[in-house]
Amino acid sequence: MTARHRTTYAVRTDFTHGSRSMLLALLVLLVSVSGLANAAGDPTGACCFDDCSCMVLTEDECSPAGVYQGDGTLCDPNPCTCPPGSCCFEDGSCQEIDQITCMESGGEYQGDDTFCDPNPCRQPEDGACCIGSEECRVVSESSCMGIFLGIGVPCDPNPCPAVITGACCLGSAQCLVTFRAECDGMLGDWMGDFLDCEPDPCESTGACCFADGSCLRITEGNCISAGGLFAGDGVTCGDAFCFEFPGACCLEDGTCRIEFEGFCDGVYQGPAVPCEPNPCDVVPSQQSSWGEIKATYR
Repeated sequence: MTARHRTTYAVRTDFTHGSRSMLLALLVLLVSVSGLANAAGDPTGACCFDDCSCMVLTEDECSPAGVYQGDGTLCDPNPCTCPPGSCCFEDGSCQEIDQITCMESGGEYQGDDTFCDPNPCRQPEDGACCIGSEECRVVSESSCMGIFLGIGVPCDPNPCPAVITGACCLGSAQCLVTFRAECDGMLGDWMGDFLDCEPDPCESTGACCFADGSCLRITEGNCISAGGLFAGDGVTCGDAFCFEFPGACCLEDGTCRIEFEGFCDGVYQGPAVPCEPNPCDVVPSQQSSWGEIKATYR
């Protein structure tokens, strides 16, 4: 009867953390090569590794990189437990959980047996910064060129209309310093961010309708200079009924008509675009025979 030989394999134990996956691969190879030894009766058991993974190995196979749990132990259910440690999240919060759970939750593990008291996590510095009543940026307080609402405050939904105050005109007789959101809710005319009611901006201003249908509450002089139609002092934009001006409509035959965009059967040139001078010039064409065309280039 031929004697069965058992081969002993030497395995390095000075692997770095980055080489752990290579070591596990070598252990798998070792298990497959040493199958005769296991078949000969060498006991196996659960072997726990630093990452909480588990493999059924002999004690000799486990010892280079794992902790042997004992003969006959199994990996189902997994007997390997990782020690908890502090886990830091982007919002600066901290939880004491194991490394695997921390990584799966999108956190940054601080190490085994570390704690959240005192909080080791870097705290965020950015928050909502209001540049007027409409524009919001997430920046640090030192970078904010407007009103900083606080660390961690988001810009979605935009908090600025409910934070920035300004002058709001309700008709010609009433001016309120309020928030942009409240002014819009009262159907008032927003005169501008950070404006006061002294001097009263509502007495000499009114709705100014522009060619594109938009409206601004400004003085009559500024309205005319900007090419708008002034609806009168004290008239609000809500009462002005501004609509888009008609403009030039170019037809296929090159003629031009003043139409509203929805009634133009040709190419609409834009609101308030005149027909004089005619913007619809058609490129003239000349019909020639093929022989005449060739003769042109001889």
